[in-house]
Amino acid sequence: MVPRTKVVFISCGQVTEEEKNLGVAIAQMVEQLTPFQAYLAQNQSSLEGLTQNILKALNRCVGLIVVMHPRGKVSGIPHHQHIRASVWIEQEIAIAAFLTQVLHRDVKVAAFVHKDVYREGMRDELQLNPVVFENSDEVLVNLLKILNRWQERDGHAEGNKGRHTQAS
Repeated sequence: MVPRTKVVFISCGQVTEEEKNLGVAIAQMVEQLTPFQAYLAQNQSSLEGLTQNILKALNRCVGLIVVMHPRGKVSGIPHHQHIRASVWIEQEIAIAAFLTQVLHRDVKVAAFVHKDVYREGMRDELQLNPVVFENSDEVLVNLLKILNRWQERDGHAEGNKGRHTQAS
């Protein structure tokens, strides 16, 4: 078997058991439905630092699957609070945006945002066209459709240069 060198990076919460199980299920779908290696940080066992592994995987990615779960309340403008997502996931999205917009890499994106998460800043300006979800089953059902479209379009997750869309 030829080793898979290109990666679909899975950026999914790893706090609750449901989130961990969702990440594993997404990784299995990617491995079964694409010719790429699924990268899920929780699966790492290495003497290199976690951040080094993450940065290397992002650099190799041809696809990014983002699942944004609620992480806590943020207070900003007086009398305004909102629910934020994971800071790690926010940073991974920013790095992938840099790879696409500045380095002109081809990266397909499938984005999912929990209904309670408020998007602001760069992640709201990027055209991620996220699927809003309430439970993990909704993510998996929609991801199956997206991965199938990726396959139907060109048989792999490369193409659509410089665009960040879930259907690309």
